[in-house]
Amino acid sequence: MLHSFATGGDGELPYSGLVIDSERNLYGTTNVGGSNCGIVFEITPAGTETVLHDFGGAVHGDGCMPFSGLVLAGKPHSLYGTTFGGGTSNRGAVIELGI
Repeated sequence: MLHSFATGGDGELPYSGLVIDSERNLYGTTNVGGSNCGIVFEITPAGTETVLHDFGGAVHGDGCMPFSGLVLAGKPHSLYGTTFGGGTSNRGAVIELGI
C-alpha cells in the first residue's frame, strides 16, 4: 500500500482514477474530506501525500465533490477536472490547478 486516507483534512473516498507525471508523482481527487467538499492531492513515489487544493466548506464557488478524474497537461503542468456540485450556480465547475 502506498497511501491510506484517514478521516479529516487529507481527504476521504477517492472515487476516480489517478494521473501520473514524468517524476512518478500521482495526482487525484477525493469527493469528501478536506473542509468538506473534497480535495486534489499529490502522492510522491515514497507515499507522501500533499493536499494541493481543498474545495472548501460553506462556500463552494470553486466546486464541490470532484467525482471525475484529472487531466495533466501543459508546461508548466496544470491539472484540469470537473466537480459535481458547487460553482456559481451550484451545478458544478471546471477547475484548473497549476502545479
